[in-house]
Amino acid sequence: MIQAVITDLAGTTIDYGSSAPAGAFIELFHRHGLTISQKQVRVPMGLEKRAHIHAIASMENVTEQWRETHEGHNWTEADIDALYAEFIPLQLEVLPSYGEIIPGVPEVAAWLKEQGIGIGATTGYNREMLTVVLACAAGQGFVPDTACCAEDVVAGRPAPWMIHRCLEQHFPAGNGYQYRRHPTRCGFRSQRRELERRRDHDRQHARPES
Repeated sequence: MIQAVITDLAGTTIDYGSSAPAGAFIELFHRHGLTISQKQVRVPMGLEKRAHIHAIASMENVTEQWRETHEGHNWTEADIDALYAEFIPLQLEVLPSYGEIIPGVPEVAAWLKEQGIGIGATTGYNREMLTVVLACAAGQGFVPDTACCAEDVVAGRPAPWMIHRCLEQHFPAGNGYQYRRHPTRCGFRSQRRELERRRDHDRQHARPES
């Protein structure tokens, strides 16, 4: 029996197409003289946002553009930190404009709660961004029981810890986990790693047959 559903936010339950982060990333790099496409922006979608910026900057043609616009210098981790610091207010500013719930989500959430099934949410946003998104969602009838961002755990996606944190709050004893496939590559890897972790845990604690 399914006892909890863990879902993503942007692109899955709210902001169809993940337009808020996609647009913010494009604008961020444009401000520094770099042109990136929607396709490039979406390849790392689901990662924690600093990691997402790092992944974009690591793309070959983006790295080449950086050198061309920065006197031949490669970007550094300090540059990524600065880009992320610039990204935060840019993202916060546009989030409310992309806060529309995806059709059907409130109805599904209501049905799940009627069945006694808990709802958890994970995200690549930081806590401040998550607060804005949850407020937008709540005003339209979607209120997850738990919500976790990468700041709450040792590592975001594709590590499984956000999923695990949500499940811990539903299942203190560590039993009854159920999964659905995440729509992004790193989200799917995150869930796969958590399944592997649970499999290894169950094998180690299996009772010997009498």
